Amino acid sequence: MENYNVLMSTGAETLPLHPSVNTIRMVNDEIYGYIERSDGLSWFPLTGKLTSVRVSSKVKSNTWYLQHDLDNDGVQVLAFDQDNKNISYNSKEIIDSDRISLEFDCPVEGFALIFIEQPKNVKLNKIEISDDIIISISNIDGDLKTVSLKGMNTDLNKLRKDFEEYKVSVNADISQMRSNYTIELNKLIESNRVLKSGLIQEFNSINSRFQENIEEGKVTLNQILEQERARMTQEFDRVMCNHIKNIDGKLAALVEFNLTLTSLEKRVDEVATNETKLSELQGLVDSLENRIKEIESKTLCLPKC
Repeated sequence: MENYNVLMSTGAETLPLHPSVNTIRMVNDEIYGYIERSDGLSWFPLTGKLTSVRVSSKVKSNTWYLQHDLDNDGVQVLAFDQDNKNISYNSKEIIDSDRISLEFDCPVEGFALIFIEQPKNVKLNKIEISDDIIISISNIDGDLKTVSLKGMNTDLNKLRKDFEEYKVSVNADISQMRSNYTIELNKLIESNRVLKSGLIQEFNSINSRFQENIEEGKVTLNQILEQERARMTQEFDRVMCNHIKNIDGKLAALVEFNLTLTSLEKRVDEVATNETKLSELQGLVDSLENRIKEIESKTLCLPKC
């Protein structure tokens, strides 16, 4: 099997001017091959826009288990050794939409370039680098275009013609899709405009009704406040009248109590006066008793006749 060199894009996003024959380079997510044609050597695009991932196998093994996380069970794979030389594998197994395995004749270490094409209307079915290179591409109508390049030395005029026809077809499809998209977009814009206009009218109507309800509510609230103020005034007057009556009754009772207290004070004064007189009388009585005792004493001392 013939070996092929691989040059990965380093950020310069350009193709080298004079690489080795059969060099493959990935630039701007597209794979190009530097091949020999009847009119000389030149770069030729091998694929459309790709979504790709590089997965390394750092241990020599007959089986590589590769996790690519592209969520696609139709991925294509190119395997390379540590020197960036293309190596062939015996079989490829799709484990699931995120994992594959490759089987080799002998233990080998290197990396794999796993990729899928991005456009929905172009799908890369198969690409193999070997003595007979087969590129099979299908367009949106499902038509297959197959080109065989024997040892990378076959005249590519027919391939270029087919590719140009295919590009014209794709551009026509893209133009038609763009036209359809523009029509649908204009319809959507008009629909949104009508919807926006309807929503604005509905909002204005709701806002108008809301303002009217606010004004009606203000009038109703003022009426309720006036009625409540009148009711509370009447209730206050009634309570104050009853309270004043109670106060008048209590004042009359207090006046009567004051008169009674004054009368009691007079009687107390009279009693005090009587007590003073009684004390004076008691003094007179005590004095008379003493005089009587003196007289009796003198009487006992007189001689008997």
